[in-house]
Amino acid sequence: MPPKRNNQPPLALFAAALLAGAAFGRATNAPISYEAETEASYVGSAQLNRDKGNTGSIDEAETRAHVVLSLPIRDELLLRLGVDWQRKSYELPEHSMLPNTLQSLALIVGADFQVAQTWLVRFEAQPGYYNTGRDLRWAGVNVPMILGVSYFVSADLQLVAGVSFDAERKYSFLPGAGLRWKFAERWVFDGILPAPRLEFTASKALMLYAGANLREDTYRVPSDFGLVQGDVKLNGAVLDDFELRIGAGASWEAAKGVHVEIETGAVPVHEFDFHRADIRRRIVEPAAYVDLSIKAEF
Repeated sequence: MPPKRNNQPPLALFAAALLAGAAFGRATNAPISYEAETEASYVGSAQLNRDKGNTGSIDEAETRAHVVLSLPIRDELLLRLGVDWQRKSYELPEHSMLPNTLQSLALIVGADFQVAQTWLVRFEAQPGYYNTGRDLRWAGVNVPMILGVSYFVSADLQLVAGVSFDAERKYSFLPGAGLRWKFAERWVFDGILPAPRLEFTASKALMLYAGANLREDTYRVPSDFGLVQGDVKLNGAVLDDFELRIGAGASWEAAKGVHVEIETGAVPVHEFDFHRADIRRRIVEPAAYVDLSIKAEF
């Protein structure tokens, strides 16, 4: 973990931003809505490939949390402001040439634009630190962005297209498209990346689902990381962490606006790519995972 004194400036900035948003809402009498989510997951042991065909065991514990407030500026414009935090911890084999911790702390700054009656445009940027949590240099600052467009064909069908941008990622621009379709009274196909799934409403409070989750994040390792690992190409290198999860779960409405989700399944693909240093590691067998999250909207 980084020293506490290094964490104070960004945390103070984020807290100030949230307070400023709340103050704006009070000053303009604008109704403010909040969304919050906390998530913890564990991925069991799998074999990770290393140099010369060697393998070793890797497992993962991940924690994520974010809170976003939405401020209506006018009828067709909604401002979104919040904070996002993530930490991944790995048990790694010797000489894996990978960090055992990846961490990010970022603002969420964006807006929703209503165009006519059937079009919605969302822009979002997440400026912050994306690194291992111990080397808070300027090089660890990044600003991933997304731009998405939704078209409401009807109350039961929504079409979505968008693009994500990350200047540090191997493929800076990644386009995507999908749809959300309620094709029967209790069935919904939510085919929107990065987490497409099929949903079944079992009761008023219980929803069952099955699907996939594509997780890709980019980080900067410390400036001396290569010296420690024995390859100077990795000093301050950029790392893409890509993971594909396939599983099923249940979502329970514990209270009005509060949902608890538990999910389990397999991770068939997990790849670590130092794409600028041409060093790559990946699992060579599926791993089991379990995930618990709490989501709230007010």
